[in-house]
Amino acid sequence: IGYSGLMGAIGGIMICDYWVLRKQKLDLAEIFKVDGVYSYSGGFNLRAISALVVAIAPVVYGFIRAATTPGGQVAAPNFFDTLYKYSFFVTFGIAFVVYYLLMRGIRKP
Repeated sequence: IGYSGLMGAIGGIMICDYWVLRKQKLDLAEIFKVDGVYSYSGGFNLRAISALVVAIAPVVYGFIRAATTPGGQVAAPNFFDTLYKYSFFVTFGIAFVVYYLLMRGIRKP
């Protein structure tokens, strides 16, 4: 997947959650509650994981082509190679939007 693609998706989810959905407000007491607003299914936010997978999926093909090409430079790049080239921005945007759409109805502090 490449480091930048993974970090872009994680960053998109984190920024969307803190800046957009929670409006820069966290409830410290809720963080430590077992059944608080920050607890999810078995400790994992499945919506965040889903957004991560959906965001990374479009750049996987480009990553595989770059990883299996000698020197990492694909001779005739296609659309997916271009997506991989800009994977940080692509995964950031997709993860941000998908996470927002999945989390907009969830209770927040």
